[in-house]
Amino acid sequence: MTRKYELVVIDLDGTLVDATGNISKADRSAVRAAQAAGIRVAIATGRVIDACRRHLRELELGGAHIFFDGALVYDISRGETVYAQPIKPETLKSAISFASANNIYLELYALDRYFVKEITWADDVHRQFFGLKSTLADLNDIASREMIIKCELMIHNEA
Repeated sequence: MTRKYELVVIDLDGTLVDATGNISKADRSAVRAAQAAGIRVAIATGRVIDACRRHLRELELGGAHIFFDGALVYDISRGETVYAQPIKPETLKSAISFASANNIYLELYALDRYFVKEITWADDVHRQFFGLKSTLADLNDIASREMIIKCELMIHNEA
């Protein structure tokens, strides 16, 4: 007998993970039932690897998963990059220049950490919700020596 499905890929935020950062008992059971039926389960998320590790452990998911909005496929079990599509250096330098010229907060994400020019409100959000800690750096210097996979420009309105 063949299985109807070989692989199920599930988004994290708003799908498996609720607004409080937790996975419901029903969703945990559904993932375990799929695994028990021989179906591989993977996540696909915009998050970085370290922001997912707690959930991957909770669901007992090894193997390859999709991170950084599809720019990285990483095998958690082997600690290996399967696929990476970093940002082109010229594109990255343009983003850094634009953010600087327009006073926009910018974060640059490498495989295992993220870089900022200064600590702001966003650092608290990342630390509290995702368990991530930023690294202070000269972003132009980082762009020339690190493989940057994701770049986030953020604006915070007081209203």
